[in-house]
Amino acid sequence: MASTRDRRTMNSQAHQELESWREALGGLALSCASAGESEAGALVLTLHSLIANAPRGSGWALPSRGAIEHWNSVGAELIGALSLVEHQAGYMLSHGPGGEHMATIALAGSGEEASAAGSHAAIALVGAVAT
Repeated sequence: MASTRDRRTMNSQAHQELESWREALGGLALSCASAGESEAGALVLTLHSLIANAPRGSGWALPSRGAIEHWNSVGAELIGALSLVEHQAGYMLSHGPGGEHMATIALAGSGEEASAAGSHAAIALVGAVAT
């Protein structure tokens, strides 16, 4: 049986792991804000990795990394980004006449929305998820 001290140590480690993961998501959101279109595929892969390695699991049904790499290789980064969120969130994408893309997501069960803009629709979507 774990002692109180052991449980506190485990809780502290779990808390640190969660905070580190949240910081990585925040860093991804910042990267999306300044990323060029050519970075879309790498950002989608980064989001996939973060979700796949979420502390305590994300509970998300993710496509394989190979599927994301395939979509990236054929210039369909948006399909890869959508495949990450389509069963987890409601989403809306828009594109203004100035070329900026905007994404808004509402994670299932959260009751909250997040929005982000980007130079590519996939970047905007990744940024919204990471926000």
